[in-house]
Amino acid sequence: MSWRLPELTPQDAVALFVERARQASPDLSLHSEQQLTVIDAICQRLDGLPLAIELAAARVRTLSLSRIAATLDQRIELLGDMPAMSRPSHATLRASFEWSHSLLSARERDLLAQMAVFAGGSSLDDVMAVCPDATIATLASLVDRNLLMIREGQDGEPRYQMLQTVREFAAERLAEDGDHATRAGRRHAERYLALAETAQPQLTRERQDDWLARLALDYSNLRAALTWCRDEPAPELCARLAAALAPYWLERSQWSECRLWLESAASAGALPPALRARVLNLRCYLEAWAGDPAVVPGLAEQSLALLCGLDEPVEEGRAHGFIGFVLAYVQGPEAARPHMERAFELMRAGGDDWGLAMGLAYFADSRLFQADPDESRRMFDEAVEIATTAGDRRTLRLALSMAALAAVAQGRVAEAVRRAERAAESARQADHTGALIGAMFVQAWALLLHGDHDAAAATARECHALGRDSGEGGEGIALWLQAEAALAAADPAGAAALLHQARELTATDNTFAALPVLATAEALLATGDRGAAQAAADGAATLASTAGRIWILGRVYLLRARLAADPLTAESHVLAAVALFRDSGNTTGLIDALELLAVLAADRGADAEATRLLSAATAARARIGYALRAPATHRHRIGALLSSLSTGDVPAAWAEGGRLSLEEALAYASRGHGRRRRPATGWASLTPAELDVARLVARHLSNPEISQRLFISRATVKTHLVHIFAKLGLRSRSELAAEAIQRGLG
Repeated sequence: MSWRLPELTPQDAVALFVERARQASPDLSLHSEQQLTVIDAICQRLDGLPLAIELAAARVRTLSLSRIAATLDQRIELLGDMPAMSRPSHATLRASFEWSHSLLSARERDLLAQMAVFAGGSSLDDVMAVCPDATIATLASLVDRNLLMIREGQDGEPRYQMLQTVREFAAERLAEDGDHATRAGRRHAERYLALAETAQPQLTRERQDDWLARLALDYSNLRAALTWCRDEPAPELCARLAAALAPYWLERSQWSECRLWLESAASAGALPPALRARVLNLRCYLEAWAGDPAVVPGLAEQSLALLCGLDEPVEEGRAHGFIGFVLAYVQGPEAARPHMERAFELMRAGGDDWGLAMGLAYFADSRLFQADPDESRRMFDEAVEIATTAGDRRTLRLALSMAALAAVAQGRVAEAVRRAERAAESARQADHTGALIGAMFVQAWALLLHGDHDAAAATARECHALGRDSGEGGEGIALWLQAEAALAAADPAGAAALLHQARELTATDNTFAALPVLATAEALLATGDRGAAQAAADGAATLASTAGRIWILGRVYLLRARLAADPLTAESHVLAAVALFRDSGNTTGLIDALELLAVLAADRGADAEATRLLSAATAARARIGYALRAPATHRHRIGALLSSLSTGDVPAAWAEGGRLSLEEALAYASRGHGRRRRPATGWASLTPAELDVARLVARHLSNPEISQRLFISRATVKTHLVHIFAKLGLRSRSELAAEAIQRGLG
């Protein structure tokens, strides 16, 4: 061992000795020239090393200055005859420590050695629990001799600490008796294991912040205990301690530390099956949250195998939940449902509030942009209620952020804003970056819906920077929102510059990948490139269909309606979008669809119908605070539409439309559509579903592939093809593919 220690000047060395000597013996007089000469000699003999001087000065209560000088001189002579200039400083320090150590009583020496197991200090209670030789008097004696210090801890309570150099020397003494060292290390590990296991359940309860601070106070001791358990080895202690501390690491985003100790615990010796399963489940949580989700199902399956035949509903439920988590985001929520439903059943039976709240929130989140929004809303509400009742603020922040995102996607803007603001405030207070990113994303989206494009873009930029700098992700979605703000402000070129990077960052995100592609189609249409816009829309449709994101697919249909070559096809696309928006509970989509139906009605000369639909859409926008997407452009279009209508009927029709609810207006539009018969043959006769099949045939997909893309059965695909061939007068798939490609559907 060696230490690089600063040497004091002769004057500073003497001043330090005098100061420490007076602390040890306040009545001692050290003013005479002879005394100062002896002190100067002692300091020179100690090479001006501060710690060595403090150790020597602490002895003035029991030894005279001359005696200190004499005995110290004898000890340092053991170093040999090398001159002070060439003698290593650590050798002088070692000699000083050994001299001071030799003057201790046997009980003091034993306690000093035992205290070496503590890292970063310890409370009196901890010392008494770990060190059999500890007494108040013995501790006071070591403090008097500067071998221990008393410092105020972060909690305001006194803590006993050693300088690191003293601890190293004391640890050497402890190691001289292997059995003694092992017993001391085990007592220390068991003491801090008890602390960690007491804290662990409280980390998801009301006093979680207090317990996080309590663990932080003794984190050095907890790490020292883990190291001892690994090196001894003591596999069961190591696994229990790592498992108990995992929530602490995850809360503090200490991913590497968590992975290190969970892997050490998993690779240790034989463990009870339930304990090993618990460690594996925690690995699942870590990897799903900040690692490699692909390894999660394998780890969870190992956990389930270990738990087979055991009465461990909590761990079994969590293992099923982790498998479901990955399946939900990779293969879709329905693939995950059996595992999630089993997880919920087991978690309820085991009273696992934390697991149940997290499972409900994440499963509902995986269903974003999909059908049956009421189920997701019930899940989010239950997750929020469980976390609120338990006082689990971390889980509550996450659940609120996810619930707010679902609400804004469905057009429940006021609810989304309330929940996002609550989540953001809590996340900022707790420095919970992941929840803050989610809340800010919702806030930016809500601002966009309200029509405040500049504020939306600014919030999205802040969200992007936070995700990038923290490593928590979300940059791609933040860039998409910035691009949407640019589109809303009639800046398609600015949007395009953002969307390229957004598409790259979201390419593997099953939930959001289609959004930047759809926005790209919007930007291309705004610049007049209809062919490229159609191709991008088809790409978005493929991504949305594959992931079952029917909300996004509805938006694709609205864009296709604007690209359609004839009014009947456009109207069919809008009505297909309406059906998807209803299934996904998307109010803003329904309003946009109603508005587009008004434009189509005006184009065919149905003035009164157009006026009623436009008025109903305008009133619905006002009710939920949904602003016009591109105000100046839209006002111009609506103004032109109104001026083109028959002036005599406009006021009455406008008043009638304003009194209609959104559903009443959509029903009115659908009745009108029913009276306008679709032609029996030709491309205009194809339904939206048939057009989708034709488009995929043009891409040379087989019937099974079309079935998978469109979430319909193979028999339904065959039925659609029969109808298509009959309406178009075609006899083969190749003929259909050729005509579809010619029409730009490929």
